[in-house]
Amino acid sequence: MRLNRIILTILTLTVLTLALTSPATAAGTRDCKKVYAALDTLVVEDNVEIGEAVGTINGAAYLRYDDTAPPVDPQSAPPNFVITTKQGNLNLWVYSETNLDGDGWWRYFEVLRYEGSGIYAKQRIILEIYGKCSAKEGSYEIEGMICPPVVLPPKR
Repeated sequence: MRLNRIILTILTLTVLTLALTSPATAAGTRDCKKVYAALDTLVVEDNVEIGEAVGTINGAAYLRYDDTAPPVDPQSAPPNFVITTKQGNLNLWVYSETNLDGDGWWRYFEVLRYEGSGIYAKQRIILEIYGKCSAKEGSYEIEGMICPPVVLPPKR
């Protein structure tokens, strides 16, 4: 009896392991492209930074962000973080809490909405954007994935 329980437990764990690691489970991220870029910016006027993203995304970046304002409304406001590349644009609506640290502050941007053009059109964009900035410049890291859209099977 005890041997049957052990065998049943082993078989159950084996089936769960196979089910969770199957290619069908990984289909959500299988065709995704990893994104990593460093972004160095200069403050060109109050609440506006421009710079260059270098990495798996290369292009010019524009960030319009007021640390004292409430989050942008993604439905009515224009994007406040845009990365323009030769292949297309990444238009992002972002928000961050500000954490003061000595002569600057840390930002961890939450992407509220995204849109893309060119090769980024209709893609799922999952990005983490974080870094430190001061009154004169900023230095950010961009990490994540750009994935094809989820295709749902037709309803029967």
